Amino acid sequence: MNYISRIGNRNYRITLSENSSGEIFAEINGKKLPITIQRKNGDGICLAEIGNQIFEIDMTKNGTDYLLHYKGEITRVSVEDEYLSQFKKFTNHASSRKEQKELNAPMPGLVISIEAKPGQKVRQGDGLIIFEAMKMENELKAPFDGTIKEIKVNEKQAVDKDQLLIVFN
Repeated sequence: MNYISRIGNRNYRITLSENSSGEIFAEINGKKLPITIQRKNGDGICLAEIGNQIFEIDMTKNGTDYLLHYKGEITRVSVEDEYLSQFKKFTNHASSRKEQKELNAPMPGLVISIEAKPGQKVRQGDGLIIFEAMKMENELKAPFDGTIKEIKVNEKQAVDKDQLLIVFN
């Protein structure tokens, strides 16, 4: 299967294949890597073995994209079928999916502090909220450039997984 993935401002062509012994390989922009992904429990935490390295990643679906939480950093990843991507380019239509204009809680936790204000312009990667989950503080960062329209939570507020935190214009 062929996919186009967008991470930040970069596109990657990904081809997934499986050999006769069940190993999955990913070819990313022409470079072949063996990968194994296993869910750790019923939540979004996965163990990903890519080449000879193992990563523990918390993966959350956010609209049509995925948010990958790794070592306190959040990365937004969009993935679409290569044929759909080519069709959109060929027909010169804008993306049919709704542009995400919000930031949701990646897991249950507590809002420690809010570092942004309504009306503030932010750039992708700017810190927005200090969030405590599983006894660790994480900084939730802007997933894209934009302007904050509304902050839906308060400091010291407990939140549920996927709860709306910030709305962008």
